[in-house]
Amino acid sequence: NRQGKARASAFFIPGLTGRVCRKTAYVLYYVNSVTLSRWMRDPRPIPYVHGLTGQESNHARVEERGRVVNFILQLAEAEGLPMVSASRFNLEPTQPGCPPVRLLPPYLTIRGMHRMYKAQVSGNEDERPPVFESFRKYFHDKRLSHIRLSRRTRGLCDYCLELRDSLRTLSERNVGTKMKEIEKHVSDARMMRNQYRTAKQDASEGKIKCVSFDFAVQLKIPFFALETSNQYHARRLGLDVNLFGIADEGTGRQHNFVWGEGGVHDTNAVISMFHRYLETINTDCGRAPVLHLWTDSTSTQSRNRFVVWYLALRVLHGYHDEICWRFIIVGHIKCTCDQCFGHIRTREKKVDMVCLRDVKDCIDSSSALNIGVVAKLGWFKDWKKYLDSCKELRKFDGIKKNPIVQITLKKVVREDGRRDVKVTWTMVDGAVMEKGDVRKKGSEDIVASLDVANVPDMPSITITDKRQDHLNEYARRVPADKRSFFNNYKERLWRGDYNDSE
Repeated sequence: NRQGKARASAFFIPGLTGRVCRKTAYVLYYVNSVTLSRWMRDPRPIPYVHGLTGQESNHARVEERGRVVNFILQLAEAEGLPMVSASRFNLEPTQPGCPPVRLLPPYLTIRGMHRMYKAQVSGNEDERPPVFESFRKYFHDKRLSHIRLSRRTRGLCDYCLELRDSLRTLSERNVGTKMKEIEKHVSDARMMRNQYRTAKQDASEGKIKCVSFDFAVQLKIPFFALETSNQYHARRLGLDVNLFGIADEGTGRQHNFVWGEGGVHDTNAVISMFHRYLETINTDCGRAPVLHLWTDSTSTQSRNRFVVWYLALRVLHGYHDEICWRFIIVGHIKCTCDQCFGHIRTREKKVDMVCLRDVKDCIDSSSALNIGVVAKLGWFKDWKKYLDSCKELRKFDGIKKNPIVQITLKKVVREDGRRDVKVTWTMVDGAVMEKGDVRKKGSEDIVASLDVANVPDMPSITITDKRQDHLNEYARRVPADKRSFFNNYKERLWRGDYNDSE
């Protein structure tokens, strides 16, 4: 009041007659002296209302999160791949003790799984589906750290797909055995990828010489970045261009050999381009004492006895003391070749390509690490016929059938001074098999030459009559300013005049 004395307070409870004491009012209204003072400062005091009144309890949210996590786990077991399909995905789970990584198919997105969950609980009145924001938060739960989303990917592992499909049809008794196979497959891929990373690191530091090579998907010419509807529908009738890349893992540079339709796309092309690369382009790797090779396990191109014989001849002639040839598990390891091919695929959509010279310019401009090389007809040699005629070389059975991950060719000198090459295979399970010497017993000390002048040439490049009719139809739709060059190139290709450097 004005005299400075505290005004007396009175407490009344609705339904009760008379006043009550201060403590009774505190208990009934769930307040204390501080809250009551705040109320009294308001000209219109209001009753106390708890801050969580009307909201869902935390216990209900925990149950909802658990239901969503179980739903995603069941969906991943049924639809997901039991392991990763490319090196850009991390194999190691983010939480210790988690099961192996499972990769969801590309058609399963977070929003798509939210729709599936809403459709599943739509008939249950006691369960209300969470909103999309909450569902997306639940997807990042630590119990789901081993489940990853994926995009559309090419070159997946066939064995992974077989394991995934087999898990759906197996009984619970046989699932454990199949899961052990999956874990073994995952560990093999992880071990090989770590070995490749170590070899690439050592090559970049100059400790070893490492080379990898691979074929890419064929390109199409002519190709126009801005094309009409007729050109779009007729583009499938264009010429196919073969692309073969050889990468130096130490420098990261890759030489991409291109040649047109009708050319060889087999072991002869692999050996011819690889020999050209080691003898004229990268002589440091061509004369390295120990050479490391990383390729895929395609038997029709590289994994066969002809490539083994060619590498053995390089060791016999003293170009190398040892060659360590490793096979990449297709669908799990991406090497430098795949990286450089990706740059080419990105660049080819932005430029016009009418001839192989345009393809070379596209490769050169795609990345500083890509170098285009137009292969000439004279570079292709019939190495299979030449190596098969070398009677002193011994055949090795089982190169295509056995699960080989490494072939080692090492130079040895016998007691009588005879040179030879010792071949050793390393299997997937780590077993080492010594396959003996490359040269036959009792053969003369005469080694087949690696001079390309002694190797027969490949026949001229030809295409079928049906393919010629398709090209004639496409030539009518090529723009007028480029039609004459395309027709000239097409005629030269049919005649076998393959020199496109003009």
